[in-house]
Amino acid sequence: MNAKPFDFAGDLFESLHESGLQLALASSSNPDEVEYYTRLLGVERFIQAKTSKKDAKHSKPSPEIFEAALERVGTDPQFTFIVGDTPYDILAAHRSALPIIAVLSGGFARELLTKAEFIFENAGEILDQYEHIDAYFSE
Repeated sequence: MNAKPFDFAGDLFESLHESGLQLALASSSNPDEVEYYTRLLGVERFIQAKTSKKDAKHSKPSPEIFEAALERVGTDPQFTFIVGDTPYDILAAHRSALPIIAVLSGGFARELLTKAEFIFENAGEILDQYEHIDAYFSE
């Protein structure tokens, strides 16, 4: 099944939120940039936590930013996954012992993202593959 194309990131975040997921944005951008893009995408009402550069001493591939987001959102790490689009995201997630879904939207070749637990063409595929992703946590 092809992934549903999302015209707006808000559609994806809303669908994930309605599925019962707790969502956090773990960015190492400046705080004002995180605020700007959160508003631009229209996702602020669907996320429970967000981080920025001020929440970690080191940028990815350090796991600090993911650990800060996890602490803020308060979910159980055993039932948490990361979505990222760079090899640095994958390394940071694994350094936190968290599984990661890599999406090819970041411009990195698939070959550089193969250490991710899942690789999708775009984030919209998360909804199409939700049962498969959920089964990962049962294994």
